[in-house]
Amino acid sequence: MLPNQVLTTKLNPPSYFQEYFKRDRLEELLEKNSNRIATIICAGAGYGKSTLVSHWVENKKAIWISCDTEMNDLKVLISYITYGFIKNEINPFQLTSKLLASQSPIREELLFNTFLSEINLIKEKIYVVLDDFHVLKNQQTIKLFQIYFRFPPENIHLVILTRQNPTFNIEKYRINQLLNEVGVCDLSITTSELKIYAKSTFNLTLNAYQIDAINRSTEGWFLGVNQLLISYKDLKTPLAKKLQILNQQQFNTYFIEEVIGRQSKDNQKVLFVCSLFSRFCKNLISTVLDDLESGLSSTVISQTLKNKNNFIISLDTVNKWFRFHHQFQEALEVYFSNHLFEDLRSDCLISGGKWLIANKLYEEGTSKMIASGNKEMAIYHLQSFRYQLLNTDQHNRLAEIYNLFPVADRKSNIELLLINAHIRENQGKIKLLPEIKKQCDEAIKKEKLNNQQLGECKLWNAVILYHSGKYVESLGSVNQALALLSDNAKSVKTFSYAYKAFALNALNKKDEALNFLNSRLDFLHKSETHSIVRILFCKVAIYRLYSELKNCIPFVSQIIDISERYGHYETLGMGLYFQLEYNYRTANCLKCEEYFKKAHEYRYGMRPYWYANILGIKIYCSLHQNYKGLKESIQQLDEFSKDLNADNISQFRNVMLTEVALREGNYEQALQLYKKSSFHLYAPFLYYNLTQITELKVLLYTNKTNDLETFYKASKSLWKFGRAQQHSNLLLQLNILNAIASHMQGKTNDATNYMSEALSISEATGDLLVYKEFSYHVLEVLVNMAQKAVSSSYLRRVLSLFEISEQNKTASKDSSVYPQNFHSTESTQDIIVESIVHKIEILISKRELQILELVAKGFKNNDIANTLFISVETVKKHLSSVYKKLKVKNRIGAVIKAKKFNLLKSQAPSPES
Repeated sequence: MLPNQVLTTKLNPPSYFQEYFKRDRLEELLEKNSNRIATIICAGAGYGKSTLVSHWVENKKAIWISCDTEMNDLKVLISYITYGFIKNEINPFQLTSKLLASQSPIREELLFNTFLSEINLIKEKIYVVLDDFHVLKNQQTIKLFQIYFRFPPENIHLVILTRQNPTFNIEKYRINQLLNEVGVCDLSITTSELKIYAKSTFNLTLNAYQIDAINRSTEGWFLGVNQLLISYKDLKTPLAKKLQILNQQQFNTYFIEEVIGRQSKDNQKVLFVCSLFSRFCKNLISTVLDDLESGLSSTVISQTLKNKNNFIISLDTVNKWFRFHHQFQEALEVYFSNHLFEDLRSDCLISGGKWLIANKLYEEGTSKMIASGNKEMAIYHLQSFRYQLLNTDQHNRLAEIYNLFPVADRKSNIELLLINAHIRENQGKIKLLPEIKKQCDEAIKKEKLNNQQLGECKLWNAVILYHSGKYVESLGSVNQALALLSDNAKSVKTFSYAYKAFALNALNKKDEALNFLNSRLDFLHKSETHSIVRILFCKVAIYRLYSELKNCIPFVSQIIDISERYGHYETLGMGLYFQLEYNYRTANCLKCEEYFKKAHEYRYGMRPYWYANILGIKIYCSLHQNYKGLKESIQQLDEFSKDLNADNISQFRNVMLTEVALREGNYEQALQLYKKSSFHLYAPFLYYNLTQITELKVLLYTNKTNDLETFYKASKSLWKFGRAQQHSNLLLQLNILNAIASHMQGKTNDATNYMSEALSISEATGDLLVYKEFSYHVLEVLVNMAQKAVSSSYLRRVLSLFEISEQNKTASKDSSVYPQNFHSTESTQDIIVESIVHKIEILISKRELQILELVAKGFKNNDIANTLFISVETVKKHLSSVYKKLKVKNRIGAVIKAKKFNLLKSQAPSPES
C-alpha cells in the first residue's frame, strides 16, 4: 500500500546516552500551550530541542518524523506521516494510501488536499513532531504546511523542531496567539538548572564562581555546558583552566567540523563578512558584499542570517540586528584566519565602517576603519560627523571614539587634539588645556590646517587666556576664532559667543556683553533650540556673577522648558542647577525636591559636573533642614562618583564631605579630607559650591595660632578674581571669611567692616542662607554689630535665620549619613537669636538653663538634683549637653561662656537656702 522507500528508523525519536535531565519549566511551557495549533521550537544544534520534545511526548500519543532532504518530495513526506499514524494504530488515510500506492502520476494538489481532509477525521489528540524541519525547502512541501496552518485539524498539535524560522509567513498566527514559539532564550540553561544538572547528572557541586564561568563561556548552550561538565569530571582539572582549553579546542572543533565546514562557499563568504562585526544586519552585510562585487543574491544572505544553526542571536524584537554566540564567533575567526577570504578583510572593514558611520553608528564605524589599518580614513570621516555630536552635546560618545585611536595619534593629530580639548572642557578639566594647546602648536608645524581647525585653535587659546586673567588678549583671540569658524559647527560657535561675552564682562563691559548675546539670539531661527538655550545660559551666567538672581529666573525657566521639550539634556542640567541654586540661596529649600528628582532622572545626560554640583546644593539644603536627607544626598554623590570613575567628581565629593565636617565642628576629620583633596577643580565662576572657599574655611577654622598668613595668602588670588569679574557671590563669601578672621584676631572694627560689606552685598542679591554656612564666629560678629546699634531690619532678618525650634533641635541626626570611617560629632553650631534687641541665647532648653544658673551659684550635682527634683544622672546628662552646645569642656568654661552671652538671667537660690 505504501511506497517501499519508507525507512522506519526515521519515525523514532533520537536516542540519548545519559540520564535525562528533566526541565520542568520548559515542559510546563509546552504543556500549557498544547491547545494551540502548533509549537515551533527554533534554535541551533545542541540546545536540546529533540531531547526535550521526545521526553515531553513520551507518554502521549505522538508520531515522530526525522526530516531529511528526500522529504522535499511531497509523496515521500506524506508517506512518512501516514505511516507514522498507521504505526500508532491510527489509519483514516484510505484514499491517501491509494494515491501514494498508485503507479500513475498524480497531481500534488489532489494528494495534499486528500491527505489534509483525511487527517481531519482523527478523533483523538495526536502530537505530530517534525524534527529538522529546516531541511524542507520544496515549494509544494511548504504549501502543504501553509494550508495546514490556514485550516488546522481539530485534534492535531504540530510540533516543528528547526534551526531556522519557517520560510512561509506565520505572522498572522503570532498576532492571533495561535502559535507557541520557543527560542534560544527559552532553551538556554538557567543558573539554577545548571547547578542541579551538574549535581544530578555528574555528581559535581559547583560554586557561584564556577557557575558564572560556565555561563559566560557557553551563554546557556546546553551542548557546550554538557561538554564542559564531562571534561571537567573526566580530567579532574581545575574548571577555570579547563574552560580556556575547551574554548580553544572542543568548541572550535565542533563548530568547524559540524557547522561551518559543511556550508557552501557562498554561505561561508556571508559568515566571514558577518564575523568581522560585533553585530550585523542584512543591509550592512549586503552593502559590504555588493562593494566586493561578490554577486551573491539577497536570498543567500537572508537564508544565512535566518539559519539558527549558525548560532545567530537576535538583538531586538524585530529581528533586524544580530550577533553570533561568542563561541561560534571564535570558531569563525579560527576557521577564516588562514582562509582565502582573509585577503578581503581590509576592504570589508572599510566598506562596513562607511555604512555604519552613514547610519550614525559612529563608534562602531570608526572602530572598523581603524581595524582595517586605515587610520587616515577614520580621521577623515571623523571630521564629517564630530560636529553632529558636539551640536547635540554627545560628548560621552565623542570621548569613546577618541579613545579608539592609538595614544600616539591622540597626541599628534590635530583633529584628535581638538576633540580632546572639547572633551576635557566638558569634564571641567580646564587645567589640561594648556598642554593640549602646546601639542596643537606642534601639530600645526607638521600639517596644514583648514580654517575650521585654525578657528578652534584660536578658540582654545582664548579660553586659556580667559582663565589666566588675560581678558583683553582672550577677547582678541576669540574674535579671530569667530572669523574662521564655520556655521556648521554651531556648538563651537555658540561656545565662542559665550567666551566673548565673558571676556567683555570681565573688562567691565557687562551691557555690551549682554547686548552681544541678545544680537546672537535675534539672529537665530526659532527652530535652533539648542543654540538658543546655550545663549540663554550665557546670559544667566553673567547675571549670576552679579548675583542678580531675579534677573536670572525668567531665562532659567526658558532653559528648562526648551531643553526638556527638545531633549537637550546638557542644558537641562544647567537650567535645573540654576533653579536649585536660586531656591537655596533665597531660603526656599522646600521648593527644591521636584527639581532634585528631575535632575536624578536625567543625570547621565547632563555634564557630570553639573549633576555633582546639583548634589552639592542638595547637601547644603540637607544641612539647612537639620540634616534631613543628608544620608541620601551623600550616598547619591558617592554612587555617581563611583559610576563615572572620574577624579574631579571624586575630588568634589571629598570637598563636600569636608564642608559637612566643618559644619559639624569636626575639624580633625576636615583636616584629614583636606590633605587628600584638591580644592582647585575649576575656576570660581559658574557654581555656587565654591571649592576654593571650602579650602579657606579649613585654613581658617583649624588654625591654632593667631597667625593667619596662610589664609590671607590663599585668599589673595580669589579677591583679585572676584573684583575683576565683579563676582558678587565670591566677594560676599570672602567678606564673611575675612570678618571671621578679623574677629578671631581681635580686630573688632575690621570684622564689623567686612561683615557690613557682606550684608550690603547679600541684601542686594537676596542671599540669606550663606551666613549659616560658616562657623559660630559669624553669629558672634553679627551679635556684636547688633549690640553696637549697627542694626537694621535686614540684620535682624539674618539673625532670625539662626532661630531653630526646640522640637527641631531635639530631632535626632543619623550618624550613618557619612561614608565608612567618617565620624560625625554633636553639632556645636546650634544657636538661636531671640528677636529682642541686643539679646542672644545659645539654643538650650529651659531645664538646661536652670541647671546652668545653679552651677554658676556653686551647686553640686546632688544639690541641683534635690532642688529641681530630678536624678543625679539626669543632671549629668543635661550638663554634658550644655558643654557640647557651648563648646566647652567643664563647669567653669560653661559659666564663663554663659556670662559672656549674658545667659544667666535669674537669681538662683543657694544650696543652703
